[in-house]
Amino acid sequence: GKCCQPVPGDSITGYITHGLGITIHRTRCINALNMNSERRIEVSWNKEIKEETYPVKIRIDSKDRVGLLADVTAKISKYMANILKLDTEDISQQEGIAVLSLSMAVKDTEHLKEILSSLKKIKGVFKVTRLKV
Repeated sequence: GKCCQPVPGDSITGYITHGLGITIHRTRCINALNMNSERRIEVSWNKEIKEETYPVKIRIDSKDRVGLLADVTAKISKYMANILKLDTEDISQQEGIAVLSLSMAVKDTEHLKEILSSLKKIKGVFKVTRLKV
């Protein structure tokens, strides 16, 4: 589902759509929770597929500084994840706080956890979260 962007390792559920097959959602997705239970089915990840990547959106809150973006992109590249989209915003010029919102391609939840853990170690970063989209 585009609403929650599940990746291997996430707990998932399937939903039989009208004419579009089955849509996969994270089990905690608000859309999944509101689904008609009669059209919900049990699904699981195919453990043999390892070459695919899945888009995930994250948000990084940090003290704004020169080189922040370079440090973030270097960490993500180190873990062989591709950045699909990146937006930056200075939410408080007086306090110098920057927010980076980005979409990147990851292999699974373990890959994602490694990247998020690494990003949290960047100088000035005080919060890194996976967005629910």
